[in-house]
Amino acid sequence: MVGCVLGGGTVVNATLWWKPNLSDWNINFPAEWKTADIANATSQVFSRIPETDHSSMDGKRSLQDGFNLIRNDLSASGWKEVTANDVPAEKNRTFAHTPHMFSGGERGGPPATYIVSANPYQLPSMAEHECGENVGKSLNDHFNTDIVVSHPNVSYYDRPAAWLTPILQDQQMYLQNRSGPLAQAALNIGSIFWEEIMGPDGIVRHAMARTSWE
Repeated sequence: MVGCVLGGGTVVNATLWWKPNLSDWNINFPAEWKTADIANATSQVFSRIPETDHSSMDGKRSLQDGFNLIRNDLSASGWKEVTANDVPAEKNRTFAHTPHMFSGGERGGPPATYIVSANPYQLPSMAEHECGENVGKSLNDHFNTDIVVSHPNVSYYDRPAAWLTPILQDQQMYLQNRSGPLAQAALNIGSIFWEEIMGPDGIVRHAMARTSWE
């Protein structure tokens, strides 16, 4: 999450916006880029680009079948539920509602904040000169494993159909109050969870998983 600041944000990262484990900076980054060094910068960027784990303006989360399923299973196994960005150092057998960079019931992030405010008079020029190439095409910058699971207790919400034929009530909730299912990312406010795993070489490695349901 320390990358994709300008070119990523709401698209590349699916609006995901959580603070990394403090050890990420201390282990993987050079001098003057440690946790203590960038604490103020971290505070500033999260102030400039706010995060939320309940993007709907009425404060309610929609379509929580999948999260509740994960919550029940992980809690029964001794995992702890947290608010992810309140405790960024607690990433071992913990889970949370995934934080997103939403603001006012809409996608936020760089395009809605500092890019717009940097120089509004140059925005047409920026749009004209944006890179049209497939930047990063076929690039795999981290290891991902996708697992698809079906469960009878998780209901399907037809988001593709919502583009042209949305559920009327959901459409009205969003247009009038920026609330309801359409005020969330396309993959919903799902769960995110972390675990530390000690390898046979004595090195602790960190695993993260995120669930979404469609």
